[in-house]
Amino acid sequence: FESFLKENNINYLSHTNIATGKKSFCKSIVWIPDFQYLHLPHLFTLKYKIFKKINLFLYSRHAYKILLSSNDAKKDLNKISKIKKNKIFVSKFVFSIKNPTHLPKIQYIIKKYKIRKNFIFLPNQYWVHKNHILVLKALKKIGIRNLEKYKVKIISTGQNKDYRDLNHFDKLSNYIEKNKLKKFYKYLGLIKYEEVLSLIYNAKSIINPSLFEGWSSTVEQAKSYNKHLLLSNIGVHKEQNPKYCNYFSPKNYEKLSKLILNVYKFQNPYKHKLNYKNTEKNLNQKILEYSRNFCNKIK
Repeated sequence: FESFLKENNINYLSHTNIATGKKSFCKSIVWIPDFQYLHLPHLFTLKYKIFKKINLFLYSRHAYKILLSSNDAKKDLNKISKIKKNKIFVSKFVFSIKNPTHLPKIQYIIKKYKIRKNFIFLPNQYWVHKNHILVLKALKKIGIRNLEKYKVKIISTGQNKDYRDLNHFDKLSNYIEKNKLKKFYKYLGLIKYEEVLSLIYNAKSIINPSLFEGWSSTVEQAKSYNKHLLLSNIGVHKEQNPKYCNYFSPKNYEKLSKLILNVYKFQNPYKHKLNYKNTEKNLNQKILEYSRNFCNKIK
């Protein structure tokens, strides 16, 4: 591997989990997305946690820099390690979006997936920590009568397998069936990226009930499209700081049920115009600044 790096004149290896070593031709910038296992230890095996500890020790000794996605992750790292400050840096990723006029039309998506307008979009993978059950409990709390009255609809996408609990998706499906929520909650599976963006752009609101996040791409994309969000009040979501947002505890389905109903009861507070030219200009500037800052920090 070292020979390959030399032959190809690769001076930096970034966003990697490989620490090339102090004497290597190539400087490794190890990326640690988050420390979920510290906050939700019950979701991880002892073996997993031991390997994480070993990896962190190796990174502290042999990586050139350690890259983190948020200040929230930096706090976690400082709690469990005494790595020198100049070795750690935070780089908050900037996510580009596409011009809404170039996205699949919402009429096409409605027809393709047999959904209706006026939906709230939940674009989370079906991993245990993503906390889909809270949304289902909120729908149950709203009750069939009000769900019908206000025509509430949650559209969901994402991977439906989690190695930590192979029955997780089935449990959620059974909950939907048992509580007669199928009409109000629809799972589309894994869909095209452009369709995800179109759903974000056309949704009444975006919801993320997650118990833990590293740095949420869909939150950033929703922000860029000037969308309203319903977010769990975890540290990273607050750090991402959307302009139009309501927070709730990731354990409080009653609060979430009220927030969901408000999206349907009160129309205007949740609609915000998008000037795409200005947005694109600002995003391009952010991406350029991100690139410059990243390069400066690894020199």
